Amino acid sequence: MAPTQANAAFVWRQFIDLGRSNSKKSKRYRCRHCQKDFAATSVGRPKEHLAACEKWQAKQRQERQTQDNAGYLPSYSEAIQKKITEVGIQHISQDESHSYAYDAAAAVIAGGRPFSLFESRRWRYFFTRIKPGWKPPSRAAITRILPDFYQELYDEVFKRITSSEWLNIIFDASDNVSGHRIVNISVQLPDGPAFYWKTFDTGDEQHTAENWVKLIWGEMQQLCGGDLLQNQFYLYRYRKHDALCTRLAREIPRALTYQLLSMRFSRPSASN
Repeated sequence: MAPTQANAAFVWRQFIDLGRSNSKKSKRYRCRHCQKDFAATSVGRPKEHLAACEKWQAKQRQERQTQDNAGYLPSYSEAIQKKITEVGIQHISQDESHSYAYDAAAAVIAGGRPFSLFESRRWRYFFTRIKPGWKPPSRAAITRILPDFYQELYDEVFKRITSSEWLNIIFDASDNVSGHRIVNISVQLPDGPAFYWKTFDTGDEQHTAENWVKLIWGEMQQLCGGDLLQNQFYLYRYRKHDALCTRLAREIPRALTYQLLSMRFSRPSASN
């Protein structure tokens, strides 16, 4: 039996079929819990009744409390059966649903959680309990939200970075999973954490001081709003490989000084 058919059958079981008083009128049904009867032509009216039926809701609360005390976790199908009778009292608008989905997706992305997080039976049951009218986002929905959320984070970080008087630019050279030589750049604020900024795939290019300057020059222009004259930088090499980092840390200031020779720019200091 299809899930929608099973859900409808669950609702109809809560009512007694009283039949028709004549062939021109709709069937009437009586609630097994409060004994109220009404006419209905589809499952929608009975669902609305259960959502407002005080005796039915009290029974559901009592059952949930008993299950919680016993540590029982219903199956997803059982949770859905309960959910469809509660939607009427917790209806949410489409805009509200989209807002919840965005916040849920943002939490998944920012926390580095798998996009399939809400496909877990326990997570879905949890959200059914606290918000019956809302459906958690699927991995496809989270994927669609990712670009907008990334841009939101990017704008927030960029605003914090560009409003700071001092910056630490941190370099970390390594090989990625494809064996490509890459350089990760992070920017740290004096009173805050280091933000990942960008990754460069340097290919076969040597990691000399001059090449480092070429890599970061455009980023420095962007972070400073195109005005390098009013900014000073501490350049710091992440000490993953001591010998390499020490050599590069000595060479980078000289390369930067050469690049800025005609500009009123304080000579940057290096930290080994």
